[in-house]
Amino acid sequence: MKFTTRSFLLRRRIDSWILLAGAVSLPLRIGLAGVATFLFSCIGAYLVAARHRSVRFCSNRFQLFAVLYAVWSCSLILWRDDHPLDDRQLGYSLLFALFAFAGAGMVLVARPMRIFVLGSRIGVALALAVALGTSLLFGGRIGIGGNEAVFGFVVAVAVLAATIPIGAPPKWAPNGPYYLIIGSGAALLSETRSVIAVLLIFALVELALALKSYSVRAKAGTAAIMLAVLVAIAPQAKDFIERRVIATTLIYSGFLEQADYSGRIRLAMWKGSVEIIAEHPVAGVGSGVKMQAVGDRLDPSDKIAEKFHHVHNSVLDELLSHGLIGLSLMLAALASALGFIWRHSGVTAERRNLVYFFLLTVSYGALHNPFLHETTLGAIFLYLGVFNAALRQRRLSLASA
Repeated sequence: MKFTTRSFLLRRRIDSWILLAGAVSLPLRIGLAGVATFLFSCIGAYLVAARHRSVRFCSNRFQLFAVLYAVWSCSLILWRDDHPLDDRQLGYSLLFALFAFAGAGMVLVARPMRIFVLGSRIGVALALAVALGTSLLFGGRIGIGGNEAVFGFVVAVAVLAATIPIGAPPKWAPNGPYYLIIGSGAALLSETRSVIAVLLIFALVELALALKSYSVRAKAGTAAIMLAVLVAIAPQAKDFIERRVIATTLIYSGFLEQADYSGRIRLAMWKGSVEIIAEHPVAGVGSGVKMQAVGDRLDPSDKIAEKFHHVHNSVLDELLSHGLIGLSLMLAALASALGFIWRHSGVTAERRNLVYFFLLTVSYGALHNPFLHETTLGAIFLYLGVFNAALRQRRLSLASA
């Protein structure tokens, strides 16, 4: 038996467990989610390069635009930087291209969507328990893994995955809006404003849709879960609203003198970024010098912004680093992935979940940058990759029928 044949037979047994481990660990930030995404991406890139027939129903445009984006980004870095290997953007751009092949690497996972959903349901419940325990012991913003905003985002992605309905779910992990309720509690403990706002809206929508068909017993159970989560996070929620939500409202209403410090720094960086982008619209100024360039436009009181690695806005960061060409290629890649899923899903709940995912990414990207952190980048592409793999199987079944 050939080595490749033996390895494929072995992977048929273990790939499902790798995906399950990645899904469970995603909101916990253990690291297995990134490892799983990387492994599947390497396998997928090999299969696509070899033009294997198993990947013929995957999203080719998504992969093409992702590679073109990486080529543009890396070319600019090599051209501009004296020490390109020291530029963090180089690694993120390469991961962006590689992770686009994650779905193609899941060809041996029998039911990728089911495994991803069940793993996410387990992970979300564990994330709330760990976040609550950490909050009770240490207080303050909770960021399992060290970064509160990143924790909030990956929890939110896992929550959306957990909300996707599956056929014949186990009794211990039924379909329903419960995971949005639980996950909103975990996200609230991270105090990530851009995540909490949209998650609460999604939870209300899913609750309204679910309660229409629920029995009295199911409605009572849902209410009990909501009450338990509210009681558990009530002290932290009050403090969060006073310190973070009100401060955010003030700064975007123009009351700068009453706004929180992080908000003032963001606005100062954004103002400087817009001025620089207007001068260098096509290719930007480069990721290696963008923060120095932004810092030169700041008042002395805001010079602390120079210590940041990015300007905390995805669009402005991309325009500063790669200009309109880079932003166009990135958006084309993401639009291709989302469009592929929308066209071929045909399941209303999955399409609605895709809309949630899009709004979550936009909301988070307005105050942070999910494409400049390996954990958030991996979470985005794991979600898209599982959808890609699941739809590939459905299309293959239809073609074989």
